[in-house]
Amino acid sequence: MWKHLRAIATRTTSRFLARNFGSFGVHLGYDLFDGGRKRAAVGENKAQLSQAQENLRRVTEEVELRVQTAYNKLERTRQMVNVSEELLALRTESHRVSVQQLQEGSALRSHVDSAAAHELDARTLLLQAQLDYIQARDEMTEAMGQTPE
Repeated sequence: MWKHLRAIATRTTSRFLARNFGSFGVHLGYDLFDGGRKRAAVGENKAQLSQAQENLRRVTEEVELRVQTAYNKLERTRQMVNVSEELLALRTESHRVSVQQLQEGSALRSHVDSAAAHELDARTLLLQAQLDYIQARDEMTEAMGQTPE
């Protein structure tokens, strides 16, 4: 608060004055007019605060968008895994029925081979959906600021 603070003490010995004459005092100085330095510093600090708040708002929006996008992808891939599991169950049952029909003589070998190929395709789709889900989960983890396992 105080810009200048000085303490003064003197001791004088003189023939004409009292034998041990001394004086002491304190000098306080304060600049009334600083040329606008304080106002400029306050203005600069306000500008820095405003800029920091804007940066925080922008970063917050970016993070929210990244997390929302990752969450949507995670949900979509989870649904794809469920659909792929149902498709695999359907194709497996279809292959089983085709094999049974071949044994009874009411289906051709090509029909059974086609059913087996469809079952393998369904397995491939399930594995791809599971891989996509794992990647989406890692993206979600990363968007939340954590390290994926």
